[in-house]
Amino acid sequence: MKVTYKGKDYYVCCSGCRDEFKENPEKYIKEAEAKAKKP
Repeated sequence: MKVTYKGKDYYVCCSGCRDEFKENPEKYIKEAEAKAKKP
């Protein structure tokens, strides 16, 4: 599922995750960026 935040698209697995993302998008963006930087 796609969620758009500040003009950028993010993808989540289900409507539950989408709702959590919408409640606190900065938290999930930071977590995703941290995971992406790990080797």
